[in-house]
Amino acid sequence: MLLQLPFFFAATYAYVAGKNWIRAPAIAYGAHAATTLVPILAELALSAAGRANPRRTELLAIYSIYLAMPLAIALSMAGSRIPFPSARKKKEC
Repeated sequence: MLLQLPFFFAATYAYVAGKNWIRAPAIAYGAHAATTLVPILAELALSAAGRANPRRTELLAIYSIYLAMPLAIALSMAGSRIPFPSARKKKEC
């Protein structure tokens, strides 16, 4: 709560305003969030208690979004040295 909530507002601002300083924090956040979901999904998919849950497929589908989105954020930011090139061009003008 103390880390993710403030980050959410800062990241929202950075994405809307096209701020390139969000790259490193977004990679860290995306990697952290994605790696915390791996054991949760594994427990749900592979444990006896998870397999016995009648809503297991539904839960896996819902929780998978919380793995996919942070992973997509981390990979897209890691793959681009300048995530918002148009913002940089505006600053140079």
